[in-house]
Amino acid sequence: MWDFQKQKIIKAKKDYSCNSYEWIVNSNFSDHEFEEEDLKLIDNFRMNGCKIKKGEIHILTTGKWEGEFCAVRQNIEMHNICEKYDLYPDE
Repeated sequence: MWDFQKQKIIKAKKDYSCNSYEWIVNSNFSDHEFEEEDLKLIDNFRMNGCKIKKGEIHILTTGKWEGEFCAVRQNIEMHNICEKYDLYPDE
């Protein structure tokens, strides 16, 4: 659970892992449970190396999670899919 957080939209200075994609991969959803347009976005992200690429606009959340400072980076489309299917843990 976040103790506090700050969220902003920024341009990637290098390639980063996408925390939202990790939630999609680790969810119990199978491909047939996603709508076709969402599955296409996920497949495109996979074909792109499953990374937020240098220069890509993405979400950066920084703050304190369970007593530890951390940064979470999310591809916007993957984040929207996680929100749509309620894949994030409840806080």
